[in-house]
Amino acid sequence: MSKTADSKVVQTEIDPDTYERFRAAAEAEGLTIKAATRRAIEAFAARHQPVDGDDPLFEPLDWEPRDGEDDASERVDEIVYGTETDR
Repeated sequence: MSKTADSKVVQTEIDPDTYERFRAAAEAEGLTIKAATRRAIEAFAARHQPVDGDDPLFEPLDWEPRDGEDDASERVDEIVYGTETDR
């Protein structure tokens, strides 16, 4: 990312131990301190972004079980956890 007119500069202070761990992690990833800091800030912002309730992901599915699939969740449990005799 190159600096643009609408870019913001962020400056902070951290303790030497945190800096050394961050520097080592960045180096292990092949990143500069600047690139690793940018990546960390972007990840933090993404994790704290509000959920969009209008996202289609949250729309209920129009789904009904096929004939004979009324016990689908019980079948999943059997596959994942086994039957009572398997435990």
